[in-house]
Amino acid sequence: GEHKKLRKQVFRNARDYINNFKRREHNKKEMSRRQKVHIKQPVVLPSEFKGMMALAIRVKGDDIPETCRRMLSKWKLNKMYEGAFLSLSESNLQALHLLKDYVKWGYPTPDQIKVLIRTR
Repeated sequence: GEHKKLRKQVFRNARDYINNFKRREHNKKEMSRRQKVHIKQPVVLPSEFKGMMALAIRVKGDDIPETCRRMLSKWKLNKMYEGAFLSLSESNLQALHLLKDYVKWGYPTPDQIKVLIRTR
């Protein structure tokens, strides 16, 4: 009985390790592919958008590549449905395009900002 349980647990651990490894490798390949595509199409911020604010909200939670997770934590978007105001710059815009599957973003109006702050 005990030996059989131990053997099952060993196989389960090995299977989980292999699955996690495959998922990490897939995430690495996906991020490198996205960055290559993104480098080919540089983001240029029009002059009328400089200094504007953007509201970014995290909408996806699990299985995020490590590089994306670092970018999200830099903006303090660590949990689902957390939001952050970002100043629009070319680097932030480039990162937002890279994170398009995990973050939804837009330009909030002053009325929307007031409501968000009031209902916080």
